[in-house]
Amino acid sequence: MSFLVFSAGERRGLIVLSVLLLMVVGARALLPLLSPPALPPADAENCRAFAAFQERQQALSDSVEAVWAARRASWENRKGRVPRSNGKYKETATYIYAHTQGSPASEGFPPSASRAAATKASIARLPINTADTLDWKSLPGIGAKIARKIVSYRERLGGFVRCEQLLEVGWMDSARYTRLIPYLLADTDAVRKLPVNSASVAELKQHPYIDYYLAKSIVAHREKQGRYRSLEEVRTATHMYPELFDKLKPYLYVD
Repeated sequence: MSFLVFSAGERRGLIVLSVLLLMVVGARALLPLLSPPALPPADAENCRAFAAFQERQQALSDSVEAVWAARRASWENRKGRVPRSNGKYKETATYIYAHTQGSPASEGFPPSASRAAATKASIARLPINTADTLDWKSLPGIGAKIARKIVSYRERLGGFVRCEQLLEVGWMDSARYTRLIPYLLADTDAVRKLPVNSASVAELKQHPYIDYYLAKSIVAHREKQGRYRSLEEVRTATHMYPELFDKLKPYLYVD
């Protein structure tokens, strides 16, 4: 019966194995007790409470937009450039352009407004296609480096057709862009367009939406088949996919 006799090392191994088995069994028994309680099923009362909460949030959002609209309208009716008051404010604005008709004239903040209210009320909507780096730096969250990036990308693009195109600029994330939305004005009249019947490959490929191969395809088809008669002909001739064509169409014209 020597096979039933264990050495000291084997006995220690059996003891360790037994302890591990007991720990596994105990853990399985305790696991249901440690699980978090199940969430109660949604009932009609909870649904009504959630709907009421959504309505309150929407009402709050609408009221904020109304306040911003009233402030913008008030200050846009004041012709000219709005200077910063003598006090020290946390806002970065030095001068904000109120783009309206007439020559710019310097005006101060309303005397009855508090410092914080005067600073916020002075922010006029910034025309994104004519603002320079100094104007961009006056907006919250915009420093010198990103202001230069915006202006540089705008020059290559030919101008912004939509404010959302700012998200294509390096260092511009969605949080920063959302903060800028109340201050932006898309002045699309300043957008520059490329003539598809006379632009060279070098000129076309400078546009951020046109790579070398698309530029060469546009020019090659024009030289072989003659002048383009419509922008739709450009799309079909180059086999441009619809999403790119929709982005590029505002920057092209048939000359």
